[in-house]
Amino acid sequence: MNITPIFIGALVAVLFGIIHCLAIWLHFPFPSTTEHEIWKVAAFIITNAPLPFQYLGRMILSMKTRSRHCPWNIYVRIAERATHVTWCVILFAYILARIALLALPLISLRALPGGALDDVEWSKFFPHL
Repeated sequence: MNITPIFIGALVAVLFGIIHCLAIWLHFPFPSTTEHEIWKVAAFIITNAPLPFQYLGRMILSMKTRSRHCPWNIYVRIAERATHVTWCVILFAYILARIALLALPLISLRALPGGALDDVEWSKFFPHL
């Protein structure tokens, strides 16, 4: 199995998370501190979940091949179950974080800044020839 596409996919997912962390690092305004904290947690999960998710997925695949060769080994089965449960928890947290990062911008539309609805005079920016 070629690891390059898996590594590139995980790297792109981490970069996607870093883009969401820019809102925290650049001190973007949030309507409330609760929404700011939710954004921080969701951005942290989105940034840090892909690498362990990929690693645990590969571990699960390798454990399945090992458990076929030694089905009597209870420790391999316990490790496989624990890894699978951890993988599912990371997946669930990632999905919830993505939903939060989709919902928060829509929720924040209720508290627009004062000048958000002002008309823009585009002719000042793009004069007609």
